[in-house]
Amino acid sequence: MSASAQLLVCLATDADDDWVSFKDAHSKAAEKVLGFREFIRSDWISDRTRSLAEKKRTARLGGDMDKDLNKQCKKSARQDKHAWAEEKATQGEAKLASCEMKVCLLGV
Repeated sequence: MSASAQLLVCLATDADDDWVSFKDAHSKAAEKVLGFREFIRSDWISDRTRSLAEKKRTARLGGDMDKDLNKQCKKSARQDKHAWAEEKATQGEAKLASCEMKVCLLGV
């Protein structure tokens, strides 16, 4: 290997090492300052809908998109959201009936 080729290999290796150390330093600083963003699950989606969505995802990735599965998933999500909204409305009405106006209006 010639001297110029050795120099290029050395520079490339140094650049790779520099990039790794730069990236690690920035990642650690960002993690320390910002922290990690936690994944928040929607509380209105049921486990049944989650399993249907996962089946739909695997079918789509496998190249076999099933229209019935898609319809079932959407219907289940609509039902879950409706049930969640009804539950929240019932809770709000109960707070209003018990004269907890501040709690109801301010969400405290």
